[in-house]
Amino acid sequence: MHILSWLKGKRPNQEQRRSASALAAAPPTAPTHAAAANLKSAQMAPDLPTSEQQFRWYTARDAAKNITQVVVKIPPNIAQASEFGTLLLSPDKYPIVLGTWCATFFRLDNRPGPYLLVRADEFAAELRSLPMSVGFSFFKFDVGGLFVIFVRIQNDALLPKLRRRFPEIEVAAIEGVHGLDDRHAGTLIESALGRGELHVVVAANGGSVMESYDLATGQSRRASAPDAQFDIRVPIPVELRGALGDEWRALLAHHSSVPAQRRNWNAIQQRYGNVMPLSAEPILAEKDRR
Repeated sequence: MHILSWLKGKRPNQEQRRSASALAAAPPTAPTHAAAANLKSAQMAPDLPTSEQQFRWYTARDAAKNITQVVVKIPPNIAQASEFGTLLLSPDKYPIVLGTWCATFFRLDNRPGPYLLVRADEFAAELRSLPMSVGFSFFKFDVGGLFVIFVRIQNDALLPKLRRRFPEIEVAAIEGVHGLDDRHAGTLIESALGRGELHVVVAANGGSVMESYDLATGQSRRASAPDAQFDIRVPIPVELRGALGDEWRALLAHHSSVPAQRRNWNAIQQRYGNVMPLSAEPILAEKDRR
């Protein structure tokens, strides 16, 4: 299930996208679901010199989907007590927190981070011991660029439980989609990709209630604040930071190269939906390494 995060603009209902999600205002998308055989010249970082704490990363590309992806493979059983409690994030800056399944970066006034928030509500506890793949995804469409975070849960046994709540999902994954015209999100992403550590905060439904006002509809919405359950921290080596930074800058350059009159947020969403339907595996395989 790719659980999306529409951070701005018109939010599709949960049945339309990978079960529950949220997205940040940004640009377009591209072609259709296709085999990832188009580009394979692979570059893979060496494994870190650890045993069970070891994680791997690689860069892959699917030219048919217009995506380059940097994948970080997180091993199981490395969760630790969270450094956070209830996250009272402003819905104006983080509209994603109004969702129940979402992935996005955040920071606090006294903790600049940024940190990767993965909200999984009633399934959060089940993620504690499971391996995950985090795919930092850079989409270059003809109508603009799009940055997406995929958190793929590597456990097929979890899928039947998820499908009882979200019958349409076919892949156990959480996603956060971020548009490049959102300055706040862009600053967070750039800072996060340059950190020497990936600090994941897995959260569930908390008891505190937040309220936000939607200027587009003139209505207010109430939602429960995410409550941190546990953290996962993995080091980001220099080579990986370099790869992430290179892809981010290339994505921004591509987005800027698209004439302003051609950039279209609705078209971006449409193209993204075409290349990443609910049935699609969001993490590119190592055989497609670049």
